[in-house]
Amino acid sequence: MKTIINISTNQVVGVTYSNECLETEVLINELLQVEMVKPYFNFDTRTFYEGATPEEIDQAFKDKTPSEVQLWRVRTILKLMNLETTIESALDQLDEPNKTAAKNVWNYGTTVERNSQTVLFIQSVTGMTDDQVDEIFQQAEAIVI
Repeated sequence: MKTIINISTNQVVGVTYSNECLETEVLINELLQVEMVKPYFNFDTRTFYEGATPEEIDQAFKDKTPSEVQLWRVRTILKLMNLETTIESALDQLDEPNKTAAKNVWNYGTTVERNSQTVLFIQSVTGMTDDQVDEIFQQAEAIVI
């Protein structure tokens, strides 16, 4: 696999298995090993560098948060963070009928929306920030079995 670089801007265009590219591009053997929003390539140092502003980077990663994921994925991440017991204890403290409904969602739900009442409850119980919850959803979506 090779990286495609735009000759005039040094911006990474993509990757290819081919040895062909446009006249305005060049192929290099180096591969980008970290996630970047606007990667560029420095031919002198043979390294990649980020061309995006901090604001563009924040927005790009915020945009990667799925709006809905399978609940088992979120529960897996929360268990790995040792938060499952905390959440279950908080569910037990709810008044009926909310307690029964919330426990059914937690135990039998199939998916969970990022902005749902369930997630907002978990966020308040654990004291997580919006960015931390976004990170959990991103990690949950990335689980490969």
